[in-house]
Amino acid sequence: MAMEFFDLDKQISKIGLKAVGITDNQTIDGGLIGWLNDGGVLGSGAITNSYIEAIIPDMYLLFYAVASFVVVIGILFYFLYMLGPLSSYSYVVLTEVVKRVLLGAVAVSCATWILGWVVELTDALTAMFGLNAEIMVFVVDMFTSVYSCVFVLLGVFGIYATAALYVARAEILGCLELIYIISVICWVFGAIELSVCKSIEGMGAFLIRMMLWGLFVAPMMALCYGIGMGIMMSTEEPNAVMMFIGIVVLMFSCLVPVIVFFKFVYNPVPLIAKGAFTAAKIL
Repeated sequence: MAMEFFDLDKQISKIGLKAVGITDNQTIDGGLIGWLNDGGVLGSGAITNSYIEAIIPDMYLLFYAVASFVVVIGILFYFLYMLGPLSSYSYVVLTEVVKRVLLGAVAVSCATWILGWVVELTDALTAMFGLNAEIMVFVVDMFTSVYSCVFVLLGVFGIYATAALYVARAEILGCLELIYIISVICWVFGAIELSVCKSIEGMGAFLIRMMLWGLFVAPMMALCYGIGMGIMMSTEEPNAVMMFIGIVVLMFSCLVPVIVFFKFVYNPVPLIAKGAFTAAKIL
């Protein structure tokens, strides 16, 4: 017992396991994993929060009000065409209006089901690769080993950054349904193709891209996290090189969603370059 008490490596590992929420018999009791579960960060409870739950019914009503308005405007365009003031293009407008309203209604009606399915799939991947007792025991034990203080720092940062990522994921998912409805409203409203609505339709496309990015954030995080854990567990004995590679891959769970956002959702480089060019001209 005395030797066990002075085994610093083992004592640090016990402290790490307790912080994560894993007991001596490798069961989960509170700690980081318990906090993630109890806080609704994992599972379908991560989709909405109380604020969004309160305004979602009003957003549904707003969508159907806007859709009804757009349909009325489209029909008016069609009758004006029949009377002669408008060209045959109004028939194309009416077809586009009806198509977008119908697709928008289906999208809004399925939003909760789609988000819930994505969240459950993500959590299944995460439980398979990352947030379970056996892998966490291995990871904490390796992170608190005597290889190097760099591994300890990276390991602690990796574990608690994972918790931060899941909290951020919950916030993103909590806003997705709201963004979904707003984007479909903008997209449907832009269907009448008036000059004043072209910017609205562009905003709707931007919101839809952001929504799709939000849907992919959680699976990307789970995939990077799982690959990192798999690399660290790929050898029977602890391997410093594999541990370092695995930790670096785990850190990519922060970086990959950012890269995808700047690549497919909003690329600020042209705007920054234009601003720099303007500033250079002024100077």
